[in-house]
Amino acid sequence: MSGCPLLFCDETVDRRAEVRGNPQAMADLIRSDGACFLLLREGRVKVHAKTPVQLAWFGKDQISGATSRGAETVFLGILEGRPRYALIPLETARTADDPVFGVTATEDYLGLFQAGSELVPVEAQLAAQAIHIANWINCNRFCGSCGAATSTVEGGHKRVCTSQECGREQFPRTDPALLVLVTSGDRCLLARQKRFPPRYYSPLAGFIEPGDTLESAARREIKEEVGLLAGQVRYVGSQPWPFPTALMFGCIATATTGQIRINASELEDAVWLNRSDIEALLQVSASSQPSILLPPRGLLGRTLIEYWISNGDSVGTEMNNSG
Repeated sequence: MSGCPLLFCDETVDRRAEVRGNPQAMADLIRSDGACFLLLREGRVKVHAKTPVQLAWFGKDQISGATSRGAETVFLGILEGRPRYALIPLETARTADDPVFGVTATEDYLGLFQAGSELVPVEAQLAAQAIHIANWINCNRFCGSCGAATSTVEGGHKRVCTSQECGREQFPRTDPALLVLVTSGDRCLLARQKRFPPRYYSPLAGFIEPGDTLESAARREIKEEVGLLAGQVRYVGSQPWPFPTALMFGCIATATTGQIRINASELEDAVWLNRSDIEALLQVSASSQPSILLPPRGLLGRTLIEYWISNGDSVGTEMNNSG
């Protein structure tokens, strides 16, 4: 999947993870003349009000007001020779309810999906990293073991309980989730949830539970949501999905049964579509009002569909536990 234009997957930024535990090196970076800072608010990033959209970066002398209001500073990495930071405000942590498909602009602060769609790839990745860590920080300002306040260390990538008796360490949380395109011969299955925009259909999705492997999670979700049994599961690729903390793993699974039984608590509809149907849908625009809308470009669900169309059953890496 390297080279595919997935949102939030750019690898240009040098994260300098090896220096986060060196207080002197971190102090030198943040004091450097080139250090620049990104402002966040309510799970959104500050951008310039111009075209094309760009993240709004500020120098140290421009952010003193923001830091005095209790914001925490997180080191994002080095880009174009300049240390990049995010200022994380003290606020209610965001949830997955942040509108993914809507335009959410407030005083030049953009929601992550819109920002990711409009920013150049490296800035979209920085926005995703900043928002993900911001949510984690605001969920963990107090220790989950003893209730004492936590403090940030290692450039914002670790929090430590301030109680000497406890000292619990916490690291940014990532929740593994799954997108699985179910196939059967020359057709694939797409489904929609009630919260989706009108006519929007996607591969099945679900979180990976404790004790799951990727392949067992795929088979479980398929059975739970549409009543199908699946055999072979092939891994295709992954995508960060910080709404608020997920990492999506994309798979293609081969169904061994074909009669759909929709779980109404999970889905509103599910349909089998022939390869010719999918090929036609890939060629039409949303403005033409097709009966089914596929995931937009840049999302893993779209990539799974396009890979299946191009490669059929040969796509991906077969997993060892074939069930």
